[in-house]
Amino acid sequence: MAIATTRRCRLGRLMASHIPCAYNRCETGIGIFACQGCERVFCKKHSFEHRQELAKELDKVVKEHDVILTQLQSFETTIDVTSHALLDQIDKWEQHAKKMTQKAVDEARSKVLQSLSDNNHQLTKECRLLIEDIRPSWESEDYVETDLKKWRRQLDKIKDEFSMPKNIRIENDLLSLKHMLNVISTPRIPPTPRPYAVQSRSTKECFEKYCGFIRVEESGKLVIHTGNSDMDASVYGAKLYTHGTHRIPVKIDKMQDNYWIFIGIVSSSFPANVNASAIKSAYGWAASKKACPFVYLQGIEMNGSHYAYNGDICKNDIIELILNCTERKIQLVNKRTNNRYEINVNIKQCPFPWKIAVTLYYSGDRVRLV
Repeated sequence: MAIATTRRCRLGRLMASHIPCAYNRCETGIGIFACQGCERVFCKKHSFEHRQELAKELDKVVKEHDVILTQLQSFETTIDVTSHALLDQIDKWEQHAKKMTQKAVDEARSKVLQSLSDNNHQLTKECRLLIEDIRPSWESEDYVETDLKKWRRQLDKIKDEFSMPKNIRIENDLLSLKHMLNVISTPRIPPTPRPYAVQSRSTKECFEKYCGFIRVEESGKLVIHTGNSDMDASVYGAKLYTHGTHRIPVKIDKMQDNYWIFIGIVSSSFPANVNASAIKSAYGWAASKKACPFVYLQGIEMNGSHYAYNGDICKNDIIELILNCTERKIQLVNKRTNNRYEINVNIKQCPFPWKIAVTLYYSGDRVRLV
């Protein structure tokens, strides 16, 4: 009896020391096969099933391997370059870069065009300042070689700045999409114009172009009506006037019956005419007997008495025609009587440059620049 009890105890201890099968649905199996991979113990039946599961997983791995290997081996010839994830990233970057590049180009082009417009506007001002500097010396023939060299340098500088402005430059940074193109424009500093004092000067004028029966003699100082009958004939001064005040003394050498000679100005932009007084830009007076004093405004004959003009000009009188470009008016002074007459000039109707004009009507009438 004691021996049986001892055996049962030993058997109980042995049963208690056995490891059950790791398969959770196995109710009676004892774990006898240990898996080194997952470190679990299975009964004989479930050990075989566990092995089959591992074999299936290995088959899946091998199949995936074969698929990938096939893709790798056919990459050079069959890969779709539009489907790879990395290539998709590059495509997106390319589209973004194109947009940024086009944006940078458009902005740079717009800035350059605006800078060129501003630069040309400033150069236009400099051109006008240059001609304002030149014109007084040109009209008075008061210049020397050093003046010509200075003006040539200024003109060459303007030409260079027009073709390739030094105050505009383009910088590019290919490593930066945001700052790929950068337009740098700095303000131009215009040259300081030469101070110009408005002067009243006696201008060395001469007659040049004429229309009708006119003869010009004595190097352009004397004009004579050469027609066989009474008709309009006009002569025009050689010089152009845009600035300052200029005095042109004129002598009435001969005026038949002290009747009519027109003396005044016209705009050089209007074509010459046999009757200068009828040109739409004409302003001036008719040297005439007091019975018919006339003033001419924009080529229209007006009653001189309405403009305080009494026509006190006759043969052998020396009169002075004064062109005041600054105040846009002309004056006529009779040296014999000291009478002075004045007309305001509408610059829209008679734009600069001005030139003097004389119209003779009677055959043999003569006018001289003195």
